[in-house]
Amino acid sequence: MIDGPQEALKAARRQIYRGAGVVKLSATGGVYGRTEGESATHTELNPDEINMITSEAHKLGVPVAAHAIGRDGIRNCVRAGVDTIEHGQQLTPDLASKLAGYDGALVPTLFVYKQIAERPEIPEYARVKAKAIIGEHQEAIQAARSAGVRIGAGSDAGSPMTPHGSLIDELVSLADAGLTPLETLQSATHEAARILGMEEEVGSIEPGLNADLITVPRDPLQDLGYLRDVRAVWARGKLVRGGVWPTHSQLCPLR
Repeated sequence: MIDGPQEALKAARRQIYRGAGVVKLSATGGVYGRTEGESATHTELNPDEINMITSEAHKLGVPVAAHAIGRDGIRNCVRAGVDTIEHGQQLTPDLASKLAGYDGALVPTLFVYKQIAERPEIPEYARVKAKAIIGEHQEAIQAARSAGVRIGAGSDAGSPMTPHGSLIDELVSLADAGLTPLETLQSATHEAARILGMEEEVGSIEPGLNADLITVPRDPLQDLGYLRDVRAVWARGKLVRGGVWPTHSQLCPLR
């Protein structure tokens, strides 16, 4: 917890000097935090605090991600030049245009909020808060897509009812929200690599990049469900699970 821009500066420097490769800040409340006194749309950091964190991180070459659900918190982040908006349910067309203007990105994490809103195991206070915002999520996706904002696939794995391995559920949710199958796959490959600043290493099938590949029984552009049936895995060009090297005709173009 920080109070004021000087504490924000100190906190950012502390994390970076400890080796953090990215700084994440909490610009708004959430749906599964305190049982009382926390709104998902209220701001939790002031603009000057967000500006200080972002400025210092960028000066030292470190990107900044922001948990941001509500419109005011997203606006504060966009004005500061935060690199990625995580969740972003109340992203408006105007804010999406500004985010695209400096090549910022949106990581929607659709699936986890559906789980929180719908699963009976979730405490009622959290379900109520999630239900109040999931209807805006699809509008945010469309605003981002229309403005040309880069969209990355992130599962928020480890959150309630969203175990590690939920990325495919997120991809299905992105497709349900209006992304094409190709855009959906790119959100987890080429676009994700660009968002992470790793596009010169991974994310595309081309000479010079690490050969991190999977094979599935049929074309995932026809049905994303095929991604659940992984037959072989290559990591940095080495077979680590099953299969034989795919032929050129079996490779799914992602660019």
